[in-house]
Amino acid sequence: MKWPLHRTAALAAVLLLGAIVSFSLPVSAVGAGSPGVRPGERFPNGYFEYAAQPGTVIQGSLIITNLGDGPGRFLIYAGDGLTSPYTGVVYANRDKPLVDGPLGNGEYGAGAWISVPSTPVVLAPQQQTTVKFTVTVPKDSAPGDHVGAISAENPEPTLDSNGQFTLGVTQRTVQAVVVHIPNPIDTTGVHVGKPHVSTENHKRQLLNIPLEYRADVLAKPFMTFTVTDPQKKPVVHFDGQFDTFVPHSSIVYVYPLDNVLLPPANYCFDGDFGIKDHEQHFHYCFDVTASEANVPLPGQRGPHVAPATAFGPSVVIAVGGVFMVAFLLFLLLLRRKRCDHCNRRKFGHLIDVHDAGDIRGCAGCTAQYRKLKKLTLCRSCYRLHLRDVPAEPPPTPQAVQAPASS
Repeated sequence: MKWPLHRTAALAAVLLLGAIVSFSLPVSAVGAGSPGVRPGERFPNGYFEYAAQPGTVIQGSLIITNLGDGPGRFLIYAGDGLTSPYTGVVYANRDKPLVDGPLGNGEYGAGAWISVPSTPVVLAPQQQTTVKFTVTVPKDSAPGDHVGAISAENPEPTLDSNGQFTLGVTQRTVQAVVVHIPNPIDTTGVHVGKPHVSTENHKRQLLNIPLEYRADVLAKPFMTFTVTDPQKKPVVHFDGQFDTFVPHSSIVYVYPLDNVLLPPANYCFDGDFGIKDHEQHFHYCFDVTASEANVPLPGQRGPHVAPATAFGPSVVIAVGGVFMVAFLLFLLLLRRKRCDHCNRRKFGHLIDVHDAGDIRGCAGCTAQYRKLKKLTLCRSCYRLHLRDVPAEPPPTPQAVQAPASS
């Protein structure tokens, strides 16, 4: 399903404000390491993916590259894969890597199964190294798909200076690790809880729908629902496919009511949720209170600014802040450079390719490099080239029986 435009805009604003952590007058730009990771073996879907029986021990390798323009010290850690509140798989943070399962013990997240070196990886710009890791599948693990990840993170903020200000961003790159244990028991179990309405900053209503995906396999479930008013008239309708759900995960899916206002009344929810051709039907009735309906009508939800009688210090600071943010955006636009692969202008530094082997999976870039003896790529395209570079046939991942516990 498409990512809503308002969420994209809001996310961009949050990222911008989160990135601008300090204002200073530095003398020059400060280079920093930026981690890039890819499997040391070839996998059909590009991430680590193993079929294993309970009790199996798997050996794997991860290639870490410093894509930045300065030296990097990267922390390597394993964590659980989770279902995002917006659906799709996200990965736990370093401060709390094992969060899946009712007790936070990695019941269906595979983070606790993955052992990685505890020593930080230190790399010069464009340098790479290979890190070995082990996946130990517990003897009592349940059938189905278990999702974990290996992350490489630069714990120090990356500082990017333009002579007028400094941006600080902590960088992390993640590679998924999926373990398929055969003979899944449940491929269709789902549950929808009773919806309720809340408000967002007194601007609009939100329909909150509790979803439980109880199946044992990764899947992109479908959902269709209709909300009817007391006269049985449909007032809200949704029909679409979500992004991936991690097995045995629960979220509250928030559906914004941008084009409708539900007045105080009793409404009924009828919906179907689940994997295609195995959807389950759910029916609930819920009330909308006067406070939950106290938001502007859809056509009247623009920003409201109260008239000011005088320009006090707070007003001057607020206006100055707006101009400062606008000025920073203008400077960022001036820093954009064009990538030779995607031909798009990007912020910050581009990467100069010095090894034709890094781009041998792309015929167009290889031809340009041979002709001009130079090539510059944005970081996302460089990572894509590293991921898609054909490699020598790797050795089959070793799988040995785990020693019996004493």
